[in-house]
Amino acid sequence: MILHCMKKSTWEDRKEKEYWGGRNLEADGFIHCSTPELFWRVAPNFKDIDEELILVCIDEKKLKSEVKFED
Repeated sequence: MILHCMKKSTWEDRKEKEYWGGRNLEADGFIHCSTPELFWRVAPNFKDIDEELILVCIDEKKLKSEVKFED
């Protein structure tokens, strides 16, 4: 299981699409995600967002794209 935090409005726009990457994919070449065990390290990055957020839980076994983890 990997996690991706995003604005709820963004999720509503993309949830029915098979593929979605957005600005992170275009700028960085990947989508920022985390494992449940390490999410606490990235969670503070979202503290200043005034919009409702959701946490997308992704089963990496169902992904068509390669999953890479970094330290």
